[in-house]
Amino acid sequence: MKLPTWGITCLELTGDNESCNTKNIHESNISLTTLEKFEVMTRREARDGWLGFFSDISLVLSDEVHLLNDPHRAALEVVVSKLKMLSWSKEMTSSPLANVCFMAVSATIPNFEDLTKMYQKIWRREEVSEASHKKKCNHEKGVLRTICIAPLKALV
Repeated sequence: MKLPTWGITCLELTGDNESCNTKNIHESNISLTTLEKFEVMTRREARDGWLGFFSDISLVLSDEVHLLNDPHRAALEVVVSKLKMLSWSKEMTSSPLANVCFMAVSATIPNFEDLTKMYQKIWRREEVSEASHKKKCNHEKGVLRTICIAPLKALV
C-alpha cells in the first residue's frame, strides 16, 4: 500500500500476509500489524539475531487498549514491555527506538480514569493527556468515549 502524495509506503503484517520479508519491512515507512503478529515477530527477529526493524520504530499506536489486563489477551503488555526494554539497551541509544512514543487508542474505554493513572505510573516523567469525545449510545456499559491517552509530547 502506498500513499503516493506524501511518498509514504505502508506494509500490512498480519497472519493472513506471510509474504513479508526483511526487505519489505525496511522499505516501509508505516507497518500496520496486529499485536499478536508483532509479538511473534519480536521473538522471530530476536532469534534470528537482527534488530534493525525495531531500531527504526519511533511511534507505537495501539488500538483496543480497553483489552488491557484481559486474561485471554496479554499481547499488548508483552509488546510494550519488549519495546521498552529494547529502547533502553546500549545498542539503541542513537536509534529512533530510544525515544519511542506510545499512544493508546480505543473507542470503548469505560474506565479511562484508571487507564490514565496506569499510564502516569509508566511515564512518570511525562504528563499524560486525555482527549475524549462523549456521545450517548445504547451500550451495556453506558456512555462510550472516543479517547486518546498518551504522553503529551506524542500529541504535539
